Amino acid sequence: MIRNILICAMLVSTLSARFEVSIPGISVHFGQGADHAPRKLDEKGIFVFNPGIGAGYDFRDEGNKSGLSFLISGMYFKDCADRNMIVLGVGGRGRLMVSDNFSLDLNLLPSLGFIDGDKAFLPVVTAGVNYHFTPTFSTGLTFAFVPAFNDQDSNLGFFVLNFAF
Repeated sequence: MIRNILICAMLVSTLSARFEVSIPGISVHFGQGADHAPRKLDEKGIFVFNPGIGAGYDFRDEGNKSGLSFLISGMYFKDCADRNMIVLGVGGRGRLMVSDNFSLDLNLLPSLGFIDGDKAFLPVVTAGVNYHFTPTFSTGLTFAFVPAFNDQDSNLGFFVLNFAF
């Protein structure tokens, strides 16, 4: 198993790709709040802090070019009920350069979510704005819409800070 993961990592590293690090931050609950959340930022639990880390690859030669690209992404974070959650997605990214340094992204990531032994299909959609310091380094803020994992959860959005190399 470890050998297969290392082989896949070596193959991915030979492709034209940009490595990305994502840091989730605040979730926003639509409709029903998460008033039970231990890290809620308001009384009703509409806004909740969700610590975690993510990584991904954007398969494009240069980050400061408009166009479509293939994207893989994974993220681990504590959900609003303080459960460990992993989301793994494969999809596409559309990028529009609006100036020499700013771009807008729209990502469609059919994903699998894993939480407390359960798994679910999560069609994750994200939109972001990025600042490009160089053709190979940028930072941005993404808003991700994630549908409810199960009947006890609500639809929510995440604000995520991204760094691409």
